[in-house]
Amino acid sequence: MRRLDTIELRLLRIFVVLAEAGSFPAAQIALSLSQSTLSTQLEVGKKADFVVVSTDLFKLPPRRVHAAAADATVLDGKVTSGRLP
Repeated sequence: MRRLDTIELRLLRIFVVLAEAGSFPAAQIALSLSQSTLSTQLEVGKKADFVVVSTDLFKLPPRRVHAAAADATVLDGKVTSGRLP
């Protein structure tokens, strides 16, 4: 398995902050992101950036999340590395 790169770590950081914040508005404040950057809506046809990992990130200590291996990365709706299950 390969190590995560910078964009994958950024996406994981957003995921962790969102999960800990409990809501999109709280995550926006914590991450200093605008509404357009962190959308409160998911719609068919929108392009997405996300990382697929086989590790349960919630079971890892926060200091070890960066070491999780990415199975796939999707940027702008396209698989840029790995394969989707």
